[in-house]
Amino acid sequence: VKHEIEKSTIKLSTDLKQLREENDTLKSRIMILEKSHTDMTVKQDQLALEVNHNAQYSRKSTLRAVGIADDKNESVEKCIDTLCKTLNDHLPAGAMIEPDHIEIAHRLPGRDGKPRQIIAKFFDRLVKDKVMSNKRHLKGTNVRIYHDLSPRNRVLLKDVKQHNDIDQAWYNNMKVYGKLKSGTIKVFSINDNIDSVIARS
Repeated sequence: VKHEIEKSTIKLSTDLKQLREENDTLKSRIMILEKSHTDMTVKQDQLALEVNHNAQYSRKSTLRAVGIADDKNESVEKCIDTLCKTLNDHLPAGAMIEPDHIEIAHRLPGRDGKPRQIIAKFFDRLVKDKVMSNKRHLKGTNVRIYHDLSPRNRVLLKDVKQHNDIDQAWYNNMKVYGKLKSGTIKVFSINDNIDSVIARS
């Protein structure tokens, strides 16, 4: 009996040792997988930032105009001419634009009964920026102009604007900003958790 007990004890010890080794091996594999997952998440976030940056950079010379009278059959030339005339009716002399300033413009699909938006790309980004810096002169009219944002930045700006702690949000020079009700200004990125950014001192 004693021999059988010793034999069983040895077997149990051997089995236990084997289980511990297998457990250690599994732990190591899990750690490797977790690190790999973390690395992949970091790379994915970085890739998303790069893609968004490139998408926004390609729009640096582009603006969107809302509320401009719409001719359903207008040509590109007519669209550009209408945009220039409408904006120039309200912009100061130093910010007025000519058709030659615009590389291309066209209407975006819209809802029935409302003028379709115009998206316009300028040859010179500085001319476009001059127009944008004078958009306050459009207050009191039905016309609005906006930076042409990448899809991700458009969603980010909307989310920041709708946050309860944000008093004001805007886009400028490739970045989305939010002014807290406390007066502090924060910069937000597409990968950010808005609450976490706001909570940071």
